[in-house]
Amino acid sequence: AVVSTQSTGALMRMNQYGKAMEKAIVSGDMDLVHTVLVAMEPKERDGAKIREFNNTLKDNAQAKALYAKWCAQTDVQKLHTHYETHDNYRESALLYVQELDHNCLPEAKMKLLENIDKLFRKGTIAKENLESLLTQEQVALIKRQENLQAKVADVVGMGLNETVDLLVQRALYAEAEGLRKEFKLSDRKFWWLKARALAKARNWPELEKFAKGKKSPIGYKPFVDACIENCNKVEAVKYVERLPREQQVECYMDMDMPEKAAETARLARGSEELFERILSQVSAQNTGLRDKINAIRNNV
Repeated sequence: AVVSTQSTGALMRMNQYGKAMEKAIVSGDMDLVHTVLVAMEPKERDGAKIREFNNTLKDNAQAKALYAKWCAQTDVQKLHTHYETHDNYRESALLYVQELDHNCLPEAKMKLLENIDKLFRKGTIAKENLESLLTQEQVALIKRQENLQAKVADVVGMGLNETVDLLVQRALYAEAEGLRKEFKLSDRKFWWLKARALAKARNWPELEKFAKGKKSPIGYKPFVDACIENCNKVEAVKYVERLPREQQVECYMDMDMPEKAAETARLARGSEELFERILSQVSAQNTGLRDKINAIRNNV
């Protein structure tokens, strides 16, 4: 190890950094590799030295990885330069993606997204690059959110689903529909988001109107779930009744309505096992309700 250090040091003094790097890597001493990296890194904007430095790294995967790790800890912008010099635009873009979480201001986020998009697009055909398309979508969403700020405060920076949810809760249905069309949300996704948002807003008349507007592409179980999550069994029952009977039984059991579950199970000609499950929800002390359910079972 001492010999390697001495020979590497001698090579560096003769400005033979490429050979010094090879010696350091062969020695397996990562501290020595780091020492060579620090010494050979150009301290000023000298084109020839920068090219030599990058070419040396290009041929040494270990040195390149160590340099990237060092830059990540000390100077992220230097790491961007390193990646882009080696045409590793994707890694540079992903660095910016990490920075998104730490830049909440819309202007800063927009700038980062534009940088990410440019890097993802370099050397690719945009329409074939999913990462680039997703980034462009984020930029477009932020622009739309900025236009919505007059109606909805603090909307900038939210995700698409969150934005639709907020608009529906604020009864801005036309704006939510506009986002659905612009960002090509599927009918299933949009219906699911809108049903949940209306229930969260406790806008029961609008939820019922929405459900009756046309046939639901998601069925009516999500409407039931949304009502239950927002503590309204009365509204939930309206949508339970639109489900197949077998599913109705499960919903009534979930809502702790065993007598209603039993009545529906009778109409569906439910099995003994199903009635036993319904009875298991009723305490042994509640003999009156247990007798009612058994009477219903005997009438199947």
